[in-house]
Amino acid sequence: MSLLFIANIYRSDGQSSAVSALIIVIGIAFWGYSRSAYYIRKHPIETLIHNDGEYIVFHQMYKLHEGSIKLKCDSIYAFNFGYHYLGVIVGNNGKGFDFQYPHKSEVIKARLREVMGEERFNQAKINV
Repeated sequence: MSLLFIANIYRSDGQSSAVSALIIVIGIAFWGYSRSAYYIRKHPIETLIHNDGEYIVFHQMYKLHEGSIKLKCDSIYAFNFGYHYLGVIVGNNGKGFDFQYPHKSEVIKARLREVMGEERFNQAKINV
């Protein structure tokens, strides 16, 4: 929406509607691509979430310039799952991290169970 606003500011009236339509088409195309089977195969869940000893490593999808987030399994209080979304709350204080992954919540849950172990995963709250 902000791109539409900027496009309308910088274009004359005749061109602004065409530029706005083009921006909408590009946005829809990118959204569809980021949900496609090809994109999911390109970014498997095993590379996005993995364990490193007592730690779980979460890689960012859309902030590639930032490093990975490494959390101790025992410090995780809750998980929030949504459509292509994972929220991790650390230490029962409401603070945490948000991740956008191209995978559905069931796939993310299964991977967390595998990485953390069934017992530790069941200790965490879900969708708090």
